[in-house]
Amino acid sequence: MGKHTCPQRVEVEGNNGGSYIRLEATEKEGVCFLEVGETCVRTISDKFSVVQLAAILTWADAYGFQRILTEYASGSLSDWQEGN
Repeated sequence: MGKHTCPQRVEVEGNNGGSYIRLEATEKEGVCFLEVGETCVRTISDKFSVVQLAAILTWADAYGFQRILTEYASGSLSDWQEGN
């Protein structure tokens, strides 16, 4: 079996393009470029360690994506969103 190769770019959108995620490989091994937009506003545009991004997504899955969305919608994540 040969080495697994992943796509160099993944792009998905929802809300008629108003929300999107763009993930691209970079020239540096283990580092990706992530761009995220929500309600037509770019909210993230930065390079991340693939290990760190995987850890964040794993935590979110363990915490519960629906729980995060519910707390976000209710405004109870406002302190977290502001970096406090």
